[in-house]
This record gives sequence, C-alpha cells and structure tokens, in this order.
Amino acid sequence: NVIFLDHKLIGILAKYKNTKSLKLGDIAEVQRGTLPPKPEETFSENAPKRLPWFNHQVHRYQIEHEVEQLFVDPENLRERKPIELFLAEKILGRQLISRQFRMQFTYCNEHFAFKKNLYAIYKLDASICDYSFLLAILNSKFYSHVQVGLNASGQRDDYPSFSLQDYRNFLIPEITKSEQKPFVELVDKILAVKKKDPKADTSELEKQIDQMVYKLYNLTPDEIAIVEGHNSTN
Repeated sequence: NVIFLDHKLIGILAKYKNTKSLKLGDIAEVQRGTLPPKPEETFSENAPKRLPWFNHQVHRYQIEHEVEQLFVDPENLRERKPIELFLAEKILGRQLISRQFRMQFTYCNEHFAFKKNLYAIYKLDASICDYSFLLAILNSKFYSHVQVGLNASGQRDDYPSFSLQDYRNFLIPEITKSEQKPFVELVDKILAVKKKDPKADTSELEKQIDQMVYKLYNLTPDEIAIVEGHNSTN
C-alpha cells in the first residue's frame, strides 16, 4: 500500500494507471550500463573489437558531447554485459532526475559502451511501439510529474533517482501505430533540429507533444494546470 501526501496527484495518477497500457519491461529490454573502465583500460585510438566509451551527458532529445573521446574493449570491462546492449539502437535515459525534477531521455543508434548511471531501452517490439512515440511519452511533462510523484526515491533532496525496476514498470499507453504517428512526426522533427544544432530551441514542438500527451491521458484543464505549474521553470 502507498500513501500519497499530495492530494493533487491522486486524480492524475488514476488517469495514468487507468489508461490502457503495457509495462515497458514487457515490450522492450531495459538494462543499465557497466562499471566505468580504469584509466589503464582505455585507449585514445580505435581498433578492431574496441568501442567508443560514452562519456557524454544525456539531455531531453540530445546528447551533450565531451571533447575527449576514449575507446574500450567491451570484453575486458570489469562488468560483463551482453554486447547487443552496446550495439543496438536504443533510448538512453538517466538514472538521476534533474534538479527541475524532469526525466531525461534521448534516442541514439550508435555503437558505444556506457556507464551504470545510464539505462538503455532497446529491442523494442516494433509491432507495438515506435521508438519516437516512446520518447515522446517519456520526455513529456506529464510523465515526469507522475513518475517523480510515484517513486519515493524521486522525492529525495540528495540524488533523486530511478531504479532499473522502476524503468521496467513504467506504463506505456497502448495505442495503434497510426495513432502514434503524430507523436512520431514531432519527435523526428525535434531530433533532426537537435542533430544540426544541439542548442536549438525546440520548446514549441515539445509543448505540442505535452498537449497531445494530456489529451491521450484525458487530463482536465485543472489537472493540466497542476502539471504545468509544477513544471513552470523547465
């Protein structure tokens, strides 16, 4: 049993739970990265069997790249992971929640090994869900509002975060591929803009997605105002 001290969350949470959905862990593989390599386990140049080491930052719809590029041999990392985790197209999400209590996800289809504070969503069942639709839901204001409110660890002042099991239990609304298409089109526009200029302002496109997510979950104007008010600074 869970007791919610924020009465404003109860009605919104009911919309989240009562919408026809599937658990993320039932439609995709969800796995965390590996322990970071020791300095002597990294290389400055690529070679056969090596992979880039992802030492960048994940933000909503983009990756903030560091200048230095390192490479590792995935077979010699301290924590063995299935190689497909590093090779598959995926959505990357941060374990930690931002200071604005927002979740951070982006799509990538590159080969690299990455650290444990990033979670990968891969091998998504394409017959059920599109990566871009999933990204739209996960990056929406509504989804951050619900998930932070649901998880006690998300309420902490020091390093609020999600566990791997939290990710696997995320409920993803089940709608047809044709119904997903408007979300996909907007997300693809955002990703294309961010690819050209990572600092580009895509807030208007993101607002459109937020409104579509509110409609998908049948939020009332008052409920939308609660979510928007809670996320007024980001």
